[in-house]
Amino acid sequence: MPNDEGKNMEIENQPGGTVAAPMSPAAAGVSAAELNEVDKKKVREALHLLEEVAVDKRDALKLLIAEKYSNLKTVVKETESGVTAKLNSAKCRATEAAVHAKEVAVHAKDVGAEKAVEVAKQVDKSVHDKPWQFIGGVALSSLLLGWILGRRD
Repeated sequence: MPNDEGKNMEIENQPGGTVAAPMSPAAAGVSAAELNEVDKKKVREALHLLEEVAVDKRDALKLLIAEKYSNLKTVVKETESGVTAKLNSAKCRATEAAVHAKEVAVHAKDVGAEKAVEVAKQVDKSVHDKPWQFIGGVALSSLLLGWILGRRD
């Protein structure tokens, strides 16, 4: 319901259970200027309380963020040192494996060269001991190879 000043009136519950409409400021004997001063004072008090709470919460929030940042920084440092140690360990193992592979390759080359020299000496000795057998074998192999290549035409 609109009152004298064009505002909607609200109905409030009274302690005795009856419902009454609030009185307009003019009916209560309070001027509009006094009402505005009271409202301004209440608004200032409410803003002051909100500001105090915001400062307290801001400080608590800053402390919480600083603590979490510190924890995160610690975890990152620990992880970094662990990863660095593992990488160094892997690097050492890879270096050792490369050195070992090089040693094995050099040894295999040396053994292969020794075997080749040994086989060459045995073939040379056999050719000097029985030269006509090797000459006959080479002649037969050449004849067979010539005959196979001649048939391709």
